[in-house]
Amino acid sequence: MIRRPPRSTLDRSSAASDVYKRQNEELAALADSIMEFDDGTYWDTAGAIHDNKVVFLSLKLGDEIIIDPSGANDRILQNVLLTSGHTGQIAVIAKNVGTRVVCANTYAIAMGEDTSTYTFRHLRGQVDQQHDIASALGLTRNYFKTLEEVANTLYETPMDKNGFVKFVDTLYPEPEVRDLGVTQGG
Repeated sequence: MIRRPPRSTLDRSSAASDVYKRQNEELAALADSIMEFDDGTYWDTAGAIHDNKVVFLSLKLGDEIIIDPSGANDRILQNVLLTSGHTGQIAVIAKNVGTRVVCANTYAIAMGEDTSTYTFRHLRGQVDQQHDIASALGLTRNYFKTLEEVANTLYETPMDKNGFVKFVDTLYPEPEVRDLGVTQGG
């Protein structure tokens, strides 16, 4: 069954539609500029979510992270997520992520990643693109280089069962037990 778009999507004025189109084109132009700046980068995905109020573009960086190149050879692709919105409350964001964004769920996962993020207040006429692109890509490359180094160090570190349990307990300690006092039912 094909669902009809919500009425709010169909009733937009052409002036608002022109603004949205221009904003989307500016975001795509930023992506194109990043690709010109870094030859190994290419388009991967694009979409609109949350009733077309949020748009995203995902670029793949040509390099990949390789964990244990001579053994497991586990490969992690690197992505740059560009996102903006049409609500007036969402800045333009360039964020390096390990998640391939294709929908609202993967968008939420990527936005929740604790990674380098570069925020542009506005694109039109207020961004020195060469400087900002260089900064955004520099953050991205540094993040993924550090991730690769840390991941390989962890992979190469021998650990017995007790060491592993201690490591996990350090990452995920037991929650505090709090006395909530007497409750209404008891």
